[in-house]
Amino acid sequence: MKPIIQTLVLCTMIGSAASAMADTTVYVDPAKTWLGYMNVSALPADGGGAVFGSPWGPTDLRAVFSGSELTLSPNTIGDPSPFWYIGGGAPGNPGNKIMDASLYVEVPTPPGTVGPLSGQTVTFTGTVIANTLTSAHSSVVFIKDFAPDYSSSNTITAPLVNGVFSISLVTNPGIDRHVQYGFETIGVNVWATDVAPFGSARISTIPIVPGNPNVKVDPAAAWQGYVNVFNIPAIAGNGDFVTGYAQPVTTELRAAFSPAGLTLSPFTIDPPNGLADTDWFEADGSGNKSIDANLYVQAKDGTLSGQTVNFSGTVLANSLTSSHTTIAFIKEFVADYSSFTVSSTVLTPGPFSISLAISNDIAKHVQYGFQTIGPNAHPTNAAPFGSVQVASVVTGSYATWIGRFDFSAFASPDLTPSGDPDRDGQTNYTEFALDGDPSNGTASGKTRSGIEDLPGEKALVYTLPVFNGASFAGSPMPTASVGDLGYAIQGSNLLSVFDQAVTEVSPPITAGLPVLHAGWTYRSFRLNGAVGGGSPRGPTGFLRARILKTP
Repeated sequence: MKPIIQTLVLCTMIGSAASAMADTTVYVDPAKTWLGYMNVSALPADGGGAVFGSPWGPTDLRAVFSGSELTLSPNTIGDPSPFWYIGGGAPGNPGNKIMDASLYVEVPTPPGTVGPLSGQTVTFTGTVIANTLTSAHSSVVFIKDFAPDYSSSNTITAPLVNGVFSISLVTNPGIDRHVQYGFETIGVNVWATDVAPFGSARISTIPIVPGNPNVKVDPAAAWQGYVNVFNIPAIAGNGDFVTGYAQPVTTELRAAFSPAGLTLSPFTIDPPNGLADTDWFEADGSGNKSIDANLYVQAKDGTLSGQTVNFSGTVLANSLTSSHTTIAFIKEFVADYSSFTVSSTVLTPGPFSISLAISNDIAKHVQYGFQTIGPNAHPTNAAPFGSVQVASVVTGSYATWIGRFDFSAFASPDLTPSGDPDRDGQTNYTEFALDGDPSNGTASGKTRSGIEDLPGEKALVYTLPVFNGASFAGSPMPTASVGDLGYAIQGSNLLSVFDQAVTEVSPPITAGLPVLHAGWTYRSFRLNGAVGGGSPRGPTGFLRARILKTP
């Protein structure tokens, strides 16, 4: 059928660039540049007046990132002066100042411009693992939108209580304003050895979007393995539990990630005596144990509490024989793992999606993943039992792809290919084609255009994600298709007509670009003709990519 132009992705002029702003969600990301500021005031008994304020390092605020947690503790001062402690600094002596410690991220605003977070609805979200601060101290999460001279601000705060927090502020679009987000901990300073009884606040650094989070088959996640071994009733006379143990995912568990997806095969074991080992094999080489092999991700405790978790993906193929079964599951274990609730489904070719409402109890443990059940096999005998292949992160199915994202915070989001729920100016179908995120208006940074150094000359080059398997051909406009999706790369001198020759650059120019999800590959294209030199093209030139869809 006739291709339908779905959207215009980019139009770039030699020597210029354009950008667009949209609503932004920010997280407790330890990779950001976290700053500190301390305001010191007198005790209420001394009038409570301001003493001084100055930038402090995060560790001086007693704000520490470690692993997947941020810990906020009451401030301590090592100076024993009576200025800081009543009676001088020593164990048991109370502090003599009120410390207002702000830990925050401020995205730099170039002078004379509108900042990257200005003129948007900024949402700051995360998860409080535990807040044990006593009444002597308080801690809040905040977003602040300061005037250019920091003399005033629009501010929203929320107390740190266990579970998910999410606050939003509509920021002023004025130039030179400063937007900060972070945490503010207020209370009397404490001698270092006296801190523990005053408690602390622990916040997860794992980005969790409140509502109904979607988890997926992400090869970058921390996948774990656990095996339960049972007797086979027909062989041993009972089905008793034999043993259970943690198992690396790439050995006997036979779980392997590759660009094509995740492959799950029947459990295999090669003991020292091989097939002659009667603990594992019968005389004919068949396994004599029933294996319950689990491949799973365990979320940080508390990060999914009180939410409905959705686990979805696509089964590309299932060739397992009737002796083995693989299911997808979500499990919520009690604190000691003695029992659990579960949602599961048997894997058959095509999309799968399961959900489980998680209780609001941060002591419980949530796992999602796959369980393969059946007799053990020797590595040399495993192939006839088949395997299951599950897509890693994404497939060529638009319906499966759009189902991975969390739109619970959106009012009636348009999830059709032409919809744009995050209001970033790109349709869902364009995001699909370019490995984007239709639930987050922040630019992905996965497309780039500009003047690049090529062998012997400079040229205008455009780099973008393209689905694996796309083969570009044609002149002056290279085109490619993958399934019902098509790409067309076009060049122009004056924008009135796109008739200039474009050719692909190999290898693609990808330095500094983000890693793509499985299923996409970066491709680069140049506008023919050199920029600069004795006979330059121009003075203007444009490149654009069109996403085509054949209904």
